[in-house]
Amino acid sequence: MQKTLKIFIALCFLISCKTQTSPQTTNTDTKRHLMSTLTKFEETPTERRTTISQTQQPDDIINIDTIKPQDIEEALNFIKEALNQATSQGRKIDAEAKINELTKDLNQQQINTMLKNIITILKIKKNIDNLLTQNNKIEENFSQIKSWTEEITKNLETQVPVTINNYHKEIAKTIVENSSNDAIRHDIKKISTNSIKEIQDQLYLLTTIVKDIIQHLTLQEKKALSLLQTLLKAIALYTHKDFMKFIINIKLQGTREMIKNLAKAMQLKAEIDILATQIQDKKEAEQIKSQVNIAYINNYLATLHKPIITLHNFDETQKYITNLNPNDELEKIKDKAQKIKDEQPATQNSQDKKDDTTNP
Repeated sequence: MQKTLKIFIALCFLISCKTQTSPQTTNTDTKRHLMSTLTKFEETPTERRTTISQTQQPDDIINIDTIKPQDIEEALNFIKEALNQATSQGRKIDAEAKINELTKDLNQQQINTMLKNIITILKIKKNIDNLLTQNNKIEENFSQIKSWTEEITKNLETQVPVTINNYHKEIAKTIVENSSNDAIRHDIKKISTNSIKEIQDQLYLLTTIVKDIIQHLTLQEKKALSLLQTLLKAIALYTHKDFMKFIINIKLQGTREMIKNLAKAMQLKAEIDILATQIQDKKEAEQIKSQVNIAYINNYLATLHKPIITLHNFDETQKYITNLNPNDELEKIKDKAQKIKDEQPATQNSQDKKDDTTNP
C-alpha cells in the first residue's frame, strides 16, 4: 500500500506544472497540491530540434592498428603519472628509471604490444571528451526529458576520472608488487579496456541513437515517454541505463507505438479535468475525478507491476505497454462529464459562454 502511494505521488509529481517553479508547499498540503496540478506540463511555443551529426562508430575512431610515436609517448607518460601518484602516497619509485628498465631491452614492436591497451584507453578517453562536447550541444526543449538525459550524461562523465584513477592504481600496483620486469610487462599488456569502453559506448548510444529518437517525438509524445520512464523506474526499478537500453532496443517506431495510447490517455485526462472544474455540483465533479484516476492511473500501475516487466524483457514490455488502452473508458467519462456540464442550470452555462467569449 505504501509503495503504491509513493508511486501515485511520483506520478502526480512528474506531470505537475513547471516543477522547478511550483509554489512552495508544506507536508500537509503536498498531496493536495500535486493533485491540483495533475497533467499540467511546461509548454513551448514551437518544437525545436537539433540536427545530430552521424558520429562515427567508436571502434572506427579508436583505431589502434596504426600506433604513432605520439601514442607511445602519451602511454609512457600515463605510466609515469601512475608511478608519481604512488610516490606521493608514500611509495618511493623513480618513474623515469623504471620506465627505462621496462623499455630498454624491447624493440619497437614489443613496446607497441606492451602499451597497446594503454594507448587504447587514452584514445577512448579522448573520444569520450568529444562525445561529451557533442552531447552538450544537443538542445532539448522538454524539461523532464532534459533532466533524465542530463543525469545519465553527468553520471557517465563523473565515472571517467574515477576509471582513469583506477587504471593508475592498477599500473602502480603491478610495478610495485612485481620484481620481474617481464612480469610487469605482461601485466601492463593485459590491462583491460572494458571499464572505460563501457562508458564510451553508453555515451555514444545516448548522444546518437537515444537523443535522435527523442528529437523525432512530438511534445505530447515526449510527455508520455517521460511519464513512462518515471513509472518504470518507480515500479520495475528500471535505472536510466535500463531505460536507455529499452529505447535503443525498440527503436523510434516501437517507441511511438508504445506511447501512443498513453499520450492519448494523458490528453483525455487533461480535458476531463478541465470539464470537472466546470461542473457546479462538487460531488459529481469529485466522482468524475475518481473515475478518471481509476481508469488512468490504476490501469498503468497494475500493468507495470506485471512480473514480465521486472525481467527487463524489452520486447514483451513494449508489447504490454502498447496494448494497454484505457482510452475507451476515458472517452465515456469525458462524455459523461460533458453531459453533466451541458445539463447544468442555465445560469452556470451562461457564465461558461460568457467566459468563452471573453477568453477565445
